[in-house]
This record gives sequence, structure tokens and C-alpha cells, in this order.
Amino acid sequence: MIVTRIAFLSLLLVLANIGGPAAAPREHDGSISGTVLGFDGSPVADARVTLESAQARNPQTRMTDEHGHFQFKQIYPGLYDLRAYGHGFWSEWHHNVLVRKDRQITVDLRLLRKKTSSKPREAIPASSPGY
Repeated sequence: MIVTRIAFLSLLLVLANIGGPAAAPREHDGSISGTVLGFDGSPVADARVTLESAQARNPQTRMTDEHGHFQFKQIYPGLYDLRAYGHGFWSEWHHNVLVRKDRQITVDLRLLRKKTSSKPREAIPASSPGY
């Protein structure tokens, strides 16, 4: 009797999904797109763009195309931070970018002239007051 009910419920589930979408539409369909620009204003190809929620959870990364464009699709509404890295240069963080449902936000990121160093900075010893 139990096996028959399970088989019947399984058949109903299969029939309910025939001809329908494979998955329910997602409600978190905001997006962020933009362009990474060099300090001279030209687009930067193959730059890495990092997207983090304001709570710094689940960072995502995209690479720019040959025109410097990037896009993050189907992300939950909320606040996000963005930063780009390309050819040894970083952009500043773009904080609190507000993503809304069914909206596309455009953010352009400009790389800074300061090149990042692979070596950590050395601590400068504190000088004595010399009384």
C-alpha cells in the first residue's frame, strides 16, 4: 500500500514537470555590468573584477572581454562592493553598489597608477623621542 502511494506521488511529480520549465524562475535577477579602464582611459582586456556582498560573503570573479566589459548576472538584490585588478594595477573599491530586482546597474572601474607590490611593506622602526 505504501509503495503504491509513493509510486503514485512520484508519477504526479513527473507529470507536473512535463512541458514546464526545468527550474522555477529566479527572483534574484539583478545584474551589474561595466567597463574596466586603465589610468589613461582606455579599456582593459583580461582584467579580473571581484564582486562581494557588503557582508563579504561568496565573492564572485569575472574577467573583462577584449573591450574591457564585464557582467555579473542574476544576483540577489542588495549592496555589493566591486574592485578590478589588471596588469599589476588595482582599482579602488566601489562600495555599496545597490542592486535591485529586474535592474541592471552600470559601474565603470578605473585602475590606479600605483602598481601593486608583490613584496610586503617593511615596518618602519619607531624613532625615539630624543629627550
